[in-house]
Formats: sequence, C-alpha cells, structure tokens
Amino acid sequence: MKLLHVLPPVVALVAGGFWTGYQRQRLGSLERESDLLRGSIDSARHTDAGAAYSSSLENSKGVHDPKAAVAGKKIDWKKVLEMQKNRTGDVADMRLMIEMQKKLTSLTAGELLAQLDEIAAMDATEADKAQLESMLIGVLAQKDPEKVMERFASWIASDRMTWQLNDAFQKWAAKDLTAATAWMERQIEAGTFDSKSLDGRSSTRAQFEGSLMTSLLQSDPKGAEERIKALPDDQRSNVFNNLFYRLKPGTEKAAVDAMRATLPADQY
Repeated sequence: MKLLHVLPPVVALVAGGFWTGYQRQRLGSLERESDLLRGSIDSARHTDAGAAYSSSLENSKGVHDPKAAVAGKKIDWKKVLEMQKNRTGDVADMRLMIEMQKKLTSLTAGELLAQLDEIAAMDATEADKAQLESMLIGVLAQKDPEKVMERFASWIASDRMTWQLNDAFQKWAAKDLTAATAWMERQIEAGTFDSKSLDGRSSTRAQFEGSLMTSLLQSDPKGAEERIKALPDDQRSNVFNNLFYRLKPGTEKAAVDAMRATLPADQY
C-alpha cells in the first residue's frame, strides 16, 4: 500500500500536531473524570443511603471491600482478582479502581516489581495473572520503563499487551535513547520481532521502530534516515505509518525529509 493512500506528508504534518493535542486533551479529560468520580463517591458518603452503603463496604470482610484488598503495603491480589471477576459496574467497582490507582502510584519501582513477583507466584491461571499484571505495567512504565521492557520482552513475540509495552518503550526511548536502541538491537538479534505472517512483515517491529524514530528524529535526524534505510524495502512504509501517529512537535519536517530520502517516489 502506498504511503500516499494512508497518510501523505502534508496531512502527516497536521496529524502530528492534532494527535499531540488530542492526547493532551484526553489526559485532561481523564483527570477531570477522575475528579468527578471522587466527588461523586464523597457525595454519596454524605447521604443516608450512600453512608449506609459505604459503611457496609468499609466493614465488609468479603470480596467487596476495596480498601481491605490494598491495605497497608500489602495488596491482596487474590481478593483483587475475585473482585475483578465479580465486577458489576457499581460504586464498589469504581472505588476499587480508585484505591488500586492510589496504591500503585504510591509504590516505588522496586515495590511494583515485588508485587509482580507476588502475582507470578500466585496459584492462578496465566490469563488471570496477566490480567493483574496489566494493572501494574502502565504505572511501572511511568516510573521505570526500562524495567518493564527487560521483564516483559518475551511477551512481544506472543503479542501479549503489545500496545502497553510499546508505550513503555517509547517512554524509555525518550528518557534514554542509547539504552533503548541497544535493547531493540538485542531483541532483533534474538528473534523477538520475527514475523509469523506469510509476507514476512512484522507489524510489531514496525510499531517499535516507529516509537524509536520519534526520539531519534529529535536528536539525530540523519541517524534516523540511516536506520530506516537499513530496514527491508517492503517494511519502511509500515514504519512511517506508525511513526506519523507519534511525532513530537518540531520533528514533522525531519520525518517528511526522512521519508523522501528512504522511500521510492511511488510510495509517497
């Protein structure tokens, strides 16, 4: 597919700015929704019915007690898992999300890794463990994306939580481009990104290469061109398709220049 049919250069310039603005707007929206949610819960506590319901949750020793599941430094992952399986979309579920987010963000990267070790040692199915691990990956990526990538690199080959890992990788590349690039090279050498499709293309590698390019274009546009040139001819356009959705402000022209320098004219 020609890149022109997906995202032409001029549109890419606009899309880069639009996407960045959209992400910031979405973040602000999520923060406002979180504030509203907290306000709703606080308000419910001050009504007779809400106070009675809240009190029953606080005093409950069963699976519907969010605070009991995350009390102190210890997280009762079995209780969290049971609550996840019994979700009904009520206030208890919303409170669990808030309590879990507050608890996880309060932990250090080392403490989050310890929690991951606890989950790994649980007597539960791999699917259940993955569900719990997914709650921690995003928080750990904010604190130490390198640890996320080192621990979960094997998930990439099996397409487990690829978008979350790619997001962590992009954060790492923005923080330490040299280390992230070295990790990428090790994974390529190890076959992590080898394609299982008949055409030999790896959409996952294209995603990660696109994330790497967002930082490389900012610090070394010529190096970005050389990296793209080293890719197989039939995979370069896929990298650009992924790249244009992640461009950082100010790198749009460098991205278009790299595209023109590395793709045949009939592909853009």
